[in-house]
Amino acid sequence: MLRTGGTTGVPKEVVLCSKGFNAVAESIFYHGISENYMRQDNTLLLLPPFIAFGIGSGIHPSLVFGARLVVSLDISPSAISGLVTKYKPRYLSVGTVQIEQLVKDLENIKVDLSHLKLLWVGGEAMNHAFENRLKVFLRNHYCNAIPLNGYGLTETSAGVTAETMKVHKTGSAGFPFAFCGMKIIDPDTGKELTYNKPGEVCQGH
Repeated sequence: MLRTGGTTGVPKEVVLCSKGFNAVAESIFYHGISENYMRQDNTLLLLPPFIAFGIGSGIHPSLVFGARLVVSLDISPSAISGLVTKYKPRYLSVGTVQIEQLVKDLENIKVDLSHLKLLWVGGEAMNHAFENRLKVFLRNHYCNAIPLNGYGLTETSAGVTAETMKVHKTGSAGFPFAFCGMKIIDPDTGKELTYNKPGEVCQGH
């Protein structure tokens, strides 16, 4: 049972089950992201392990795909660069605030980040200027990974959209996972909107 932040409504408790978390892992598999996972390679989780994103997109998929999972309870910005350089993760699940601090700490230091192959960034949106700066930072530190953005919520056991290494664009939240029906509606009328119209994300049919 997890408590929501109330982004589009009043905060509430949401009861989640193994079926939902397994569905997220299966969706990641079909999304073309899991091909980056190698058994026993390190995943470093720099997200709270008690939120849907931390569990559903961080802990559970890593274990399903056989990665070795490192969960740090100290995700304060001051600890981030030390954890990354210590564990040299192949996969990194991190919040926007934490990745901003990592760049700040290591931007002018020659650190080899070539071990990093998959970088999940979430919790809140990155602004476009920082996302471009992050991509330059990764290239300058010998890293071919691309920061992958997504979108999700507590009620869906975490992610419902994500970018991939082959399909990505600055400012995008990616495209829907397999098995996720989505549509954009006018929040005032409930009417489904066409492409390139601002509205509210809803479950589709």
